Amino acid sequence: MKKLVLGAVALVFTFQSALADVPAPQAPVVLNPAKIRELVLNSNLSLVQAMNNVHDAKDRVNIARGNLLPSINLGGAIAMASGATFVLASASFLLPFLMPSRWFDQAQSKDLFESEKLSFQLSELNTYSSTLSLYLTIQSDQEIRKVYEDQARSLRQIADILEVDYHLGTATKEAWQQADAQALMAEANASKLAELAAQEKAAMRMALGLPLDAQFEFGPAEIPFSEWESKPLSEAAEAAKNASLERRQVDYLVSAAKSATWSKAFSFLNAFSLAGTAGAPGESVSFDKSSFTGSVNFGFAYFPTLSLSQRSIEEMKLQGDIIEQQSRRLIEATTLSLVEAQRQYTVSQRAEDEMKSVYEATVLKYQLGSATLLDVLTASSQLATSSVSRIKSRLDVDTLRVTLHRAYISDQFAEIPACKLNEPVNDRGSGGFWGWFRGATRGNGGAAMSPEKACRGT
Repeated sequence: MKKLVLGAVALVFTFQSALADVPAPQAPVVLNPAKIRELVLNSNLSLVQAMNNVHDAKDRVNIARGNLLPSINLGGAIAMASGATFVLASASFLLPFLMPSRWFDQAQSKDLFESEKLSFQLSELNTYSSTLSLYLTIQSDQEIRKVYEDQARSLRQIADILEVDYHLGTATKEAWQQADAQALMAEANASKLAELAAQEKAAMRMALGLPLDAQFEFGPAEIPFSEWESKPLSEAAEAAKNASLERRQVDYLVSAAKSATWSKAFSFLNAFSLAGTAGAPGESVSFDKSSFTGSVNFGFAYFPTLSLSQRSIEEMKLQGDIIEQQSRRLIEATTLSLVEAQRQYTVSQRAEDEMKSVYEATVLKYQLGSATLLDVLTASSQLATSSVSRIKSRLDVDTLRVTLHRAYISDQFAEIPACKLNEPVNDRGSGGFWGWFRGATRGNGGAAMSPEKACRGT
């Protein structure tokens, strides 16, 4: 008996030890606008790709700066007169910093780098906006699905009662089948939304970069009021223009195009060098007799190239004007639509409350025999319609407010910082040419960084 007790105790301890080795299930991630912003900025793969473009632009700044630095060409010879002796026969220094086009190339690369930084921030804003809209849509679909499930449950109860009454001979088969068909239709509508929810959940998981074993659920959310909803349209449009990153990006592109035009304008000046040669055979090179050389290349394509570059600048400026027009149209359409969407939400909310009272009263009258089955089914359908209308109008209000907050970079969008990845620093320590030379030759390359570290310095 004692051995049996000891064996049972050992078995219990073994079972408890095995349970201790099993990892505890992780709590599901509760999604809300702030949590979605955090996950999107840190895990979305499209933003990692956009960050690589910023790194490429930064490397092009390094390349443009390196193209300004002098380089040296050496030529050697072996003299055999008194034994094999290596002598430096020629030396020439290329002086690219004397060519104005190289300086304009560097200015262009800087502007393009700043443009890529804005492009990355725009990618963050737009990706978060799309994900937030998806989150609101999923919440809306979940509410609509619950409406149809409640409707199906109520109609199923009526259909079950009519089935019993039909077998007892107190109800017709047509009445039972009609109630059953209405219940099945409500169940089918709920099933369609369940199917849609599976697709939406997969899209949300992809946007947030969550693995398949990660569990998440949707917390409540309400998009806050935007101060620009009630402002005059002219004032609101001007504020949106000032907040537009797209407009700033076009300005950088215009500046880069101007630098490119000036680079082409001075492209006929190239290949400046300082050369020294050996005084006599077998002697090393000496710079006592050095020569400065340069070349000019002027072709018939020069002026057409400048005209084409100038038209590119005008096209970019026109693109900026188009962006301003689109911004004004967006603000006007969004604010006016928001007024109507809020009115629709208020009206549909009142309609839903009244239809709930009508449905409950109709069911009670049906039980007392003073209302028909058709009255009950009609009231049930109208209640579901008013509930769905209220949910969709609420979604319209929230989605339009997301559009406004995106346009003004307010609310959660204001928590998305600008890219703080700086271009290589020229002057480190002492100033002047040698400070510039040390900064240009040192660079700041290295391994690729994550978007969070590269653009936010964390």
